[in-house]
Amino acid sequence: MRPKKLIVVLTLAVLTASVVTAQSGYQHGKPGQEPGEWTVPDCDRVTGSPVLTFTTDEGLSVAETGFLKGTVYAYGLASLDVGSTLLAATMTYTGTSILKSQDAGCSWHPVTTLPESALLLLTAAPGGGAYGWERRRNVFYRIEGDEVIRLVAPVDILGLAVNPDDASHIRIGTYDCQLYESFDGGVSFSYLGGPANSGSTTFYTVEFNPSNWDCALCGGKGAWRTDDAGSTWSDIEPFDLEDIDLVYLFEFSEGDPNRVWARSNLETMGENIRCILTSDDGGRTFTNVLQQGAQ
Repeated sequence: MRPKKLIVVLTLAVLTASVVTAQSGYQHGKPGQEPGEWTVPDCDRVTGSPVLTFTTDEGLSVAETGFLKGTVYAYGLASLDVGSTLLAATMTYTGTSILKSQDAGCSWHPVTTLPESALLLLTAAPGGGAYGWERRRNVFYRIEGDEVIRLVAPVDILGLAVNPDDASHIRIGTYDCQLYESFDGGVSFSYLGGPANSGSTTFYTVEFNPSNWDCALCGGKGAWRTDDAGSTWSDIEPFDLEDIDLVYLFEFSEGDPNRVWARSNLETMGENIRCILTSDDGGRTFTNVLQQGAQ
């Protein structure tokens, strides 16, 4: 069983390998693989990357790494359904790299260096795979073992979800809350439902409910919610399009799909306030729990 321990992403490393272009007729090769056993990292020092480390005491201490230098980013981190296996996406002045750990984060080795720089997010897929993608870009990647396949979405991606029973079945969210669906691992897409017709010109995020991906939240200048895979959309309170409330991120709780967090700038009394909000009804309504200056 996977331990409830925190993995902390700090910075970056460099690597080499192969990136190939996706071809039509893709068939996923490892369906239905059962999750492997996970162990707590058993090392005092992380090797193979100065970018990543871990903590087992909620951040009071972290494992040592190599010497960090330069500006580095580690945006993507995913735990796979293979025992003690993690993927990470890191970026330095040398480019964007995919790293893998097979001992719960103690040691890392390179999978590939991508042909373009990107602040890559990672979404795990069944069978030990994953998808790598960057918000507001249409280029993304399918990762199968040590093979990284370059894909192109029909429009810029704001959110991506994978069917937990089928790695080739994915959904993406895009501008004006339009959803798309692919059954061939991202090679081709079709419309799913329709746009929110929000009237907004700014969008930042689409997040799918992990327990019911027909439910999705869409945020930008204002925010919207669907329960029927984009057939209909409704406004989310208290985000107001007229007051130029900006919603940058939604995050569903893994333990309770009705609990959702939001990061937003709210227009209040003529002043723009940075806020953290929470919802206990699956994202239908949100209340402010923390705002800039309060703590």
